[in-house]
Amino acid sequence: MITNRGMLKWQPFNALVSSGKMINEVLSEKNKIKMPVLSDDQIQELQNKIIISFNNQTNIKIKYYRDGRFYLMEGKVTNIDGNRQRITINANFFVFFSQIIEIY
Repeated sequence: MITNRGMLKWQPFNALVSSGKMINEVLSEKNKIKMPVLSDDQIQELQNKIIISFNNQTNIKIKYYRDGRFYLMEGKVTNIDGNRQRITINANFFVFFSQIIEIY
């Protein structure tokens, strides 16, 4: 004879869903990349490219590091803030000098 178990059959499934978030967070942390260390010459070259792009108002591609991942951003440098050590791209996005890895 088959009996109706009602909602009892869904309880184990709900337990797995809530632990799934934790598993995804652990995997995300595990896949993070360490930020590469740049030499003083590389840093100086990046700064020169930023200044040239700002003065000529040309587009640049910036590869930057944030939260264990690399990202690409393309646009015009609209502001260089030396006090906060950051640049503004396309008037609405900023990136800190210390996060910049490469400029194309």
